[in-house]
Amino acid sequence: MRAGVVDRLKALTALEGEIARLSRGAVAEALAVAGITAKEVTAILRDVVAGAIEAAGRAGSELTVSVKGVARGAIAGVHDARGNLSRAAGTIVKTAIAQASRIGAEAGPVARSALDGIREGASEAGANAVAVVNASVKSALAAASDISALAAEAVRQVVIGSAQGIAEVVKSHRAKPAPRRAGVKRVRPA
Repeated sequence: MRAGVVDRLKALTALEGEIARLSRGAVAEALAVAGITAKEVTAILRDVVAGAIEAAGRAGSELTVSVKGVARGAIAGVHDARGNLSRAAGTIVKTAIAQASRIGAEAGPVARSALDGIREGASEAGANAVAVVNASVKSALAAASDISALAAEAVRQVVIGSAQGIAEVVKSHRAKPAPRRAGVKRVRPA
């Protein structure tokens, strides 16, 4: 059983990576051709995200893997084209939640996957992932509240969980003492 689970996880990881690669290329290429205006970026991102979610539904693949992959790739593609990552992140998460709702998917897991993909894409691109994800939180909450109170609560819980996770990471990094460099003496001020 363990081998089957490992193989399935490897396949899902490979699928997510391929979706991210395709999304990144599609977004970067479309933005290079169209130019970079806020309106064009929004339209391209909506088309790419909606297309990936629709394809996942038709292929019967894992929706959250597809959403994470497309969000990761789309953010990286916008970065490649030197677009506004915060605005792009908001569009991605809002489109993902709205599109997933159209096919009957739950908002919470879709929001979590989109935010995770945005964070990974921003990190890969060398951008401030925390700032980009924080900018997309309002869009996620707004998109979910447009669907229903239950969807809004699910997304709010995802956001709270993400914030607590980030706080724990920051806290653990602060608790670790700075590594000492060999041969460097610390001089304490008097």
